[in-house]
Amino acid sequence: MNTGRVTSRNWQRADFQALPPGRSTSSRTALKAATREFEAIFTYQMIAAMRRTVGQGGLLDKSQGEQIFEGMLDQEWARELAGRNGPSSLSEILYRQLNRYLEPEPPIPAPAEEPGSLPGLDRQ
Repeated sequence: MNTGRVTSRNWQRADFQALPPGRSTSSRTALKAATREFEAIFTYQMIAAMRRTVGQGGLLDKSQGEQIFEGMLDQEWARELAGRNGPSSLSEILYRQLNRYLEPEPPIPAPAEEPGSLPGLDRQ
């Protein structure tokens, strides 16, 4: 019985193979952008959770403007931090994991040689 909840049992490999054929390059670019954005959102959630653990010190409460500014600052920090750790970053790990489910890229054809010419020699 499928309850609609995503679990390891009903989340199948076929879900990733539903991409239209011939779109592998743009799909890889989109996947790279999506994994980086996922890492930014994840990092933002961590920063926001850490900020909530810090007590409100001082004589005055934070104004609504300060709260908005802190939220925007946290978002920018998260975007800057996303993908910074190179191959060990969360976005790269997710990209490598999900990239396996995309169709392989077609090979680039070699330029055709003229009949009767020797490879590597230029005609003058």
